[in-house]
Amino acid sequence: MNPLDFDTLRGRWAEQGRALDQRLHLDLAAVRAGLDRRTVSAFRRHRGWLVAGLALAIPMSLGLFVFIASHWGQWAWLLMAGALLALALGEVLVGLSEWLALRRLDLGAPSVELQQRLDRLQSRRQRQTRLLLSCSVLLWLPLLAVLLKGLFGGDLLRGLPASVWWVNLGVGLGFVPLSLGAAAWWRRRFATNTRSASAGDGDSWTRARVELDARLAFDLDAERDPANALRSHSLPEALRADIAALRRRLLLGILACTAGLILIGLFNAEHGGLPQFIVPGVLINLWLVSQMAPSIQLRLTLNPLPGGLPALQPGLESALRLRRRFAVGGVIALPLMVLMLVQVVAKAALGMDVFAVLGTIPSVTVLALAAACAVLLFAHARRKAVWLGGWAEALSGFALGRSEALLQRSRALA
Repeated sequence: MNPLDFDTLRGRWAEQGRALDQRLHLDLAAVRAGLDRRTVSAFRRHRGWLVAGLALAIPMSLGLFVFIASHWGQWAWLLMAGALLALALGEVLVGLSEWLALRRLDLGAPSVELQQRLDRLQSRRQRQTRLLLSCSVLLWLPLLAVLLKGLFGGDLLRGLPASVWWVNLGVGLGFVPLSLGAAAWWRRRFATNTRSASAGDGDSWTRARVELDARLAFDLDAERDPANALRSHSLPEALRADIAALRRRLLLGILACTAGLILIGLFNAEHGGLPQFIVPGVLINLWLVSQMAPSIQLRLTLNPLPGGLPALQPGLESALRLRRRFAVGGVIALPLMVLMLVQVVAKAALGMDVFAVLGTIPSVTVLALAAACAVLLFAHARRKAVWLGGWAEALSGFALGRSEALLQRSRALA
């Protein structure tokens, strides 16, 4: 090869290198622009949901003010409406301050400052959500009573037995520290990082936050290794389709649990003064919540957000492990739950008290057998019995197997 040929070849290599660099730069710019658009759109969508929440909370607060003024001196009604008003005003203040802060938010600010501002907003929202959830058992019946009284003039204070109100008060007051302690344990035990997805954040906030985190991570990776940044911050289309299908399946399970909670809530409201019915109702309620909450957590980790496989795998693995544990726990409690469900359905459909019909000794015997079955199931769970995993898979709506397959596929593609 003479010097002229070598110079020509070197010139071609340089030209090809410049073309590749230019294409890489264009690809990086296109990905960055797409991330910017999705981030802005996600925060705009979240502000829209905040406006919708304020449109509900503000009229509710005004209505409670009017209710209190019109029932001044009737202390039972004032206590119930005052507690509801405090929660409604808290929701208004938190929602309004969050909307104003996000409206003034500069997404082009330094990443550390931006993350700190959003962390403060997220912490405030989570505290408000925990307060609402912890008071939900205590205040759901006062909410129903105030609505009925304010809109239609009905009086549940006289329409329901006094024992219903006392049972609701006792259970509600006991639920407040129990739920707050459970939430603290949940955060310590299952949080993968300080900004892990939480059901208390809301789906729109989680989407907006992860969009922003993905954009910031892409900028950082693009400075270090542009080629690798393009590969790691995108998901294959086939994997996106599997994620979408799994999210739909989880949503069906969540909606089924929600429908069950509404029905059992109505049953508990009607039979709150009778322990032979309220105890099965409360147990079924807790069982449904134990199956719904981990499904919500798992679905949050599957939001169709950028960030690539490295962002998907840790959250999916943690949420899947949590969902499997609660599914196995649900199977272990299933013998007792079946008995509770028989008692509830028999009363709701036939007006019959199954335990009274059976008598004391047969009822205690059946309950003891169900408890023994639950203990045996727990022992099999400790030995990791394969068939028990199959029951847990069925209880989850066959979402566990799909989640595991998705996790294995994402690992293979990584």
